[in-house]
Amino acid sequence: MTYFPTTSIVQKVVESSSNSSTENLLAGGTFTGTADSTFGVNSIQVNVKADQNLTVSIQQSPDGSNWDVSDSRTYYYSRGGDSWTTQATGAFFRTVVTNLNASAGTTYFRLSSILCP
Repeated sequence: MTYFPTTSIVQKVVESSSNSSTENLLAGGTFTGTADSTFGVNSIQVNVKADQNLTVSIQQSPDGSNWDVSDSRTYYYSRGGDSWTTQATGAFFRTVVTNLNASAGTTYFRLSSILCP
């Protein structure tokens, strides 16, 4: 077996600042990210932690305007933080998060959307 000790693989993992947030959500409120390109990206990783139940959707689009594909999950705050990976299939994506509690806003909310090569 041959080893190449000076050879390395670098993967440029980048946070999508337009699809990440720490701003609290109002009761029943929604955070909607903006279109970010997925060219050169294999997957979208989402990390979330909040003190209310949420619906978290990764929406994908061929043109940044028409959101044809939506992968949604329910986040349960009682289980602690959560994360998952969605395959990038559209040219653009955005993250949409809705607070499921119609009578209480979040007192902490951390959402990070990461683009992975």
